[in-house]
Amino acid sequence: MTKTGKLILFCTAAYSGPAFAQAAAPADRHIDITLQAEGRYDSNIARTSAAAAAVRGLTREDWRFTPSVAVDIGTPIGGRHSLTVVGSAGYDFHRHNKRLDRERIGVNSTLGLNLSICNTSIQGGYTRRQSELGEIGAVGGGIQSVKNTETIRTIGSTVSCGRSFGFRPTASIQYENADNSNILRERTNRHALTYSGGVAYTHPSIGDLLVFVRRRETRFPDRPTVPGMGEEGYDVMSYGASYSRMIGTRLQGSIEGTYTDVNKRGATTSGGSPNGINWAANLTATVSPRLQVHAVTSRAITSSLGIDSDYNKTSAYGIDGTFTLNPRVTLNAGYSYQNRKFFETQTGFGPALTKDRVHSLFGGATYALNDRVKFGFDVGRASRAANGTFYDYTNTHAALRVSLTF
Repeated sequence: MTKTGKLILFCTAAYSGPAFAQAAAPADRHIDITLQAEGRYDSNIARTSAAAAAVRGLTREDWRFTPSVAVDIGTPIGGRHSLTVVGSAGYDFHRHNKRLDRERIGVNSTLGLNLSICNTSIQGGYTRRQSELGEIGAVGGGIQSVKNTETIRTIGSTVSCGRSFGFRPTASIQYENADNSNILRERTNRHALTYSGGVAYTHPSIGDLLVFVRRRETRFPDRPTVPGMGEEGYDVMSYGASYSRMIGTRLQGSIEGTYTDVNKRGATTSGGSPNGINWAANLTATVSPRLQVHAVTSRAITSSLGIDSDYNKTSAYGIDGTFTLNPRVTLNAGYSYQNRKFFETQTGFGPALTKDRVHSLFGGATYALNDRVKFGFDVGRASRAANGTFYDYTNTHAALRVSLTF
């Protein structure tokens, strides 16, 4: 997946409000299994300076080999309902930094219930991987500070009632539990409950419009508490609207805007609040039968398991293009930019990270030997500037992969 593709996924996750839960068409019955092997070179896998990498016992230049298997399963149930499962599981092997060898798992499933009055979807997700080293650039704990496995579990449901066209009341709820394996990082373990309600309006000539209210309650259960003050955490209240539409046959877009109010919970606060306007926008343009361009931008309130901060305001922008050179060869290239400001920061992991900016350039190619066998290659360069020099870095990567689908 390209970095802009990941950015699009970030926008989707950050703004996971009530979806347009229209009558779901039964899933096509299919089972696709893909075996993949990837070899990747990073000039700075530690995502930090040479001195900081040495303190943490890391070799900055490294090679990583990742074999994996991916599945895409869809099946109708009883003619009206559907079940989909999409996921992958692999393992990272490093040539030099053996302590970073770790499983890499990501699975999402959706059960769609197409009922006579209301349509319901039930979603579940599970991810597990080594923390990104740029997110845990701490001195505290030395060598042991970098060995950390993040595990995130989610479960939720969306309900939408009414006819296929016209007004449809909607409601959704999601619970997330996220934790770290490293005892040094337990203070950023979190659980979050997100619930929302709204009214959607759908019409073929107008598009999909949704007005909603959403609340996210995040708590940090492994932090010390003061009697009578409750768990440390924060609440995010959002009021907003989203709109999506296919414009002709070549242009499709979606946009969401919210006003967000953030309230810190617990005994301590360092002041400051990211209250204000947030957004997410995604535009896909088919310029020609051979060229497709994606552009995405967002601003969101989110949090990281690796960074000792309660929450951050993240602004992200990206653009990438895919060009079909011939039936076998596809080229892609793009650029992304991310700007973060952190709130309620601590120094338990090392120097406090209060802000950062990351620029990324990337490009690649895919060669399809046939419908089942594909070869891929990509290169990229990322640079990060943060407060002070501890978290600054540049990294160049190159990767080769081969996949077999059956």
